[in-house]
Parts: sequence; C-alpha cells; structure tokens
Amino acid sequence: MAAIALTLTMTARKAFAAKAAPTWGVAVTVSRMTDIVFIEGLQVAALVGVYAHERDAVQPLLLDIELGYDNRKPAASDEVADTLDYAAVCARARQLVAEREPQLLETLAETLAADLLRSFDALTARVRIRKPLAAAALGAASVGVEIVRDAAD
Repeated sequence: MAAIALTLTMTARKAFAAKAAPTWGVAVTVSRMTDIVFIEGLQVAALVGVYAHERDAVQPLLLDIELGYDNRKPAASDEVADTLDYAAVCARARQLVAEREPQLLETLAETLAADLLRSFDALTARVRIRKPLAAAALGAASVGVEIVRDAAD
C-alpha cells in the first residue's frame, strides 16, 4: 500500500501564522514498494477491433504486463512456490484474451488488469497492449493502450 505524506510549504505556514491568504505550495511524498514482476512482448491472438475487417479474423497483439508484487518472501525463502508464477500469468492472460471479443483495446486492458490483480494478489498492474498490424498499416512503430491500476482502487 502507498503511504502519502502531505506537507505545506513555508510560504503557506507563514501566511496562516499572519492570518493572510496563503500562497499554496504542496509537497507530496509517495513511498511505494517497487518490486515488479514483468512479462514483455507476450504474443496473443485476439478478435478485437471496431472495424469490420478486424472482426473477420483474429489478429496478433503484444502484451506487456507488470505486476507489483512483494518479492521479499520469495527472496528470503528462495522457494519457487513463494513467487508469482510467470507461466500462470501468461496462461491467464491468454485465456482472458481468448474468452473475450471486445471492440476496444481499452476494454481488454481493463479486463486484464482487474483479473490479474485479483488472481495473483498483486498490488498494482500495468498492462500495455500493442496492435502490430494496425501500427504497420499506419506506418508507425507501435500503437496501443497502456493502463495502470492499483488493487486498492
């Protein structure tokens, strides 16, 4: 979980002491666990898209998944049973993509993030979905969406 500290700047404190209108300045400190388990470039086949030609057949997608996970326990035990299993994350992502046929990548990204947070007891999830065929058609290196979600949300 994130610990957030909010402090007033000296300008605001002096203004309050003088009973004057403060000039607000805010310093925010966020302390967060930074352990990340990631999967990059997971290839999946999906029926996704708004246009008719996208609904005719599956197309390749590339998934980048980052899950915030407290790695202290597996680091201390050195036991694979205490880790977040990459293979299980990949299998679950592939299953979710195969089960759904959304029009929008945004819908698929939300579905993946919510499910992976629940299924793997992750603290955060970052999901990036790229459509290589759409990128090629546009003459771009990459196109897609990326979302970040927190289990506490």
